[in-house]
Amino acid sequence: MTPTLVICRLDDPAVQPAACRELLTHPERERIDGLRHERARDRALVARALLRLELAERLACRPELVEFSYGPQGKPALAGDDAWHFNLSHSHDRVVLAITRGAPVGVDVEFRHRRARIDALARHWFGDAERAELAGLDEERQRYRFFQLWTLKEAVTKGLGVSLWSTLAGIRVTGIRDGTADLRLDGAARCCAPMAWWHFDAGDGYNLTLTHLAGAGAPPRIYRVRPGEAHEPMALVPDIAGVRCPGETE
Repeated sequence: MTPTLVICRLDDPAVQPAACRELLTHPERERIDGLRHERARDRALVARALLRLELAERLACRPELVEFSYGPQGKPALAGDDAWHFNLSHSHDRVVLAITRGAPVGVDVEFRHRRARIDALARHWFGDAERAELAGLDEERQRYRFFQLWTLKEAVTKGLGVSLWSTLAGIRVTGIRDGTADLRLDGAARCCAPMAWWHFDAGDGYNLTLTHLAGAGAPPRIYRVRPGEAHEPMALVPDIAGVRCPGETE
C-alpha cells in the first residue's frame, strides 16, 4: 500500500496544542507534562493527538481507545494489530506522521537552520564518500546536503525499528552530487526486504525523508493537516529517491 504522509504546522494559529490533551491517555499527559520546555510539550501533544486521530479514523474507533505496544527498541505499534504501520517525527514547529498498511515505515524531519555542528557530526558519523558529497559546497548547500543524508539515515533506522547509533556505520548514501543517489545497508543495518525511500525539501528550511520497507517506489500521498480537520493535499516532489534491493551492501 502506498504510504501517506501528514504534516502539521505548529506555527499555524488554528493548531492549538492544549486542545489535543483530551485525546490522550492520562499516562501520556503525565509523560508530556514532564518535558522541560514548552515547545517540546506542544510538539509532543500535537504529535500524539495526530497519531491517535489518524489511527482512530482507520480503525473506526474513538482516538482515546487506540492502544499501543512497544518493540525491543521502543518503537510503538498497534496493540494486537500488525496491519497498520506508522512512524512520527517532529522538529522545531513541524510534526510529521507516516502511515501505511502491510510494511514498516520510517520518517524523519529536521529543521536545518537549527544550531548543529554539521562538520563535527559528519567527521564522526559519515563515511569517506559521504563526506566527499559535502566537500566544496558553500555553507547553505552543504547544510542542505548534510540534512539530506542525515534524515535518510534516521528514516532508515526508524523503519528498521533499531537504534540509530548501532546502525549509522552501516548506512551509506552516495551519488547525490552526480544524480545517481544510492543507499547501501550493511552490518546492524542489513535488511532482507526491499526499501523505497524519498527525500523532500519540505519548505521553510525543513528536510524530510520517508522510508518504506517492501515498498515498490510509488511516491507517498502527502497532506497538510490540522488535528480534527480535513486533509489538504500537498504537492511535494522528491529531489532524490530510490529503491534499495535486498543483498545490496557496501
